[in-house]
Amino acid sequence: MIIAIISLFVQSLFIQPRTINHFAGLHTSSITMAEPLKKKKRVGLADSQIQVTRKVRRIEKEIKRLNRLDRILRPIEEIEGDRQLKKEIKDLAVENPPTGFSFFPEHIFGENGYLNLLQYILSNGVERRDRTDTGTFGVFGPQLRFSLRNQEYPLLTTKTVFFRGIVEELLWFVRGSTNSRELAEKNVHFWDANGSREFLDGLGFTEREEGDLGPVYGFQWRHSGAEYVDCQTDYTGQGVDQLADVIKLIRERPWDRRIMIVAWNVKGEEIYF
Repeated sequence: MIIAIISLFVQSLFIQPRTINHFAGLHTSSITMAEPLKKKKRVGLADSQIQVTRKVRRIEKEIKRLNRLDRILRPIEEIEGDRQLKKEIKDLAVENPPTGFSFFPEHIFGENGYLNLLQYILSNGVERRDRTDTGTFGVFGPQLRFSLRNQEYPLLTTKTVFFRGIVEELLWFVRGSTNSRELAEKNVHFWDANGSREFLDGLGFTEREEGDLGPVYGFQWRHSGAEYVDCQTDYTGQGVDQLADVIKLIRERPWDRRIMIVAWNVKGEEIYF
């Protein structure tokens, strides 16, 4: 996953994102094709064109199936605490198992993998508690994998995505910053709540200035193991620079099994989680 993030960062400096045309009409509550395929006589079509045509028709068929599941997906945010309705939703999902996109290399890659995971959770997930007391369906240890071949992006098209905000946040992580105000100044507000005075005081961090998030993701990427002081301290040379190490290994030893970044802060587990 972290290699995908690094590659996304590198690619974002050189290439422009492209719209995935076949999924341009997808929405979270209603899934439709932007331009339905018209049936025409295949006169003079090359074999490759015929294969593409067949694939698009299979996509259309799958999207029609997903539209039938629309009544499952839409109410999820509106049914907190209603156990009976949640059970009915899960039962309906079991009755409508996914057929999958069999023409893709693997079911777990990219947006297709994301959608399949949602369906799998609805069909097989176990209702469980969470720290926000919202109530969730969950499965243990799923993975999402993203191929970056052919200038692909790990970006969803089935919901609205704030692309500039994603890039700004990624660059903020790469800098190792822990100051949410740097993002807020660029009109990116993903982390505002976690750096608010009320939130910090509620966790007992009364000595921290507003916007100081503590040793979050970027700090773990660039200074893993370093002793955290505050968001203004210069941590140059402190801790393990996991990002630099991974980039070096990709260039010099691409077969190495240690090419990974871990953002889990075990030392701060009791405080932050």
